[in-house]
Amino acid sequence: MRDILISNIFMIAVVLGYTIFVGNHFLRFKKLAGNKVGEYKHKSTVKTMGYVMLAIGAFYVVMFILQEKKTPTMIFTFALFVYFVTLVSFISIKNILMYENGLIYSGKFLLYQDMESIDKLTKKGINIKMQKKGLSDTVYINKIEDEKAFIADVKKRMKFAKKGKKLAKK
Repeated sequence: MRDILISNIFMIAVVLGYTIFVGNHFLRFKKLAGNKVGEYKHKSTVKTMGYVMLAIGAFYVVMFILQEKKTPTMIFTFALFVYFVTLVSFISIKNILMYENGLIYSGKFLLYQDMESIDKLTKKGINIKMQKKGLSDTVYINKIEDEKAFIADVKKRMKFAKKGKKLAKK
């Protein structure tokens, strides 16, 4: 068992770290989101990457099944990889979900009150600037269907969140 853990230490660290990241955002979402008010479809690079991860995962499953000799290390590595691919794919493929107090995109729950601004950046992309500094101070989303309505909706909700008021359902 020790050899299995040592040979998979990097994969364990990545899977554990990402699970904690997603779990924290999920707990924050459950605590603060409120009722669902809308959903926006997107064809962003994050969604494309989710489908690529699914394809890689499916290929890996086929290769694992075709493998004649399966060692405990190989089985453990396979389980970690399939879990990671499933988690990443699931959160990447989901649409943008809007709630009374924030939105969910790519596994992150973003509170409207934490948003500083939302701007159209490129022809097909928008940038949400967050108030906190560091690695997660901006969120870039591209190829949103009905982009103008999305931006207007987020701006309106940001304005109400800053005033401490709730905005009614769409």
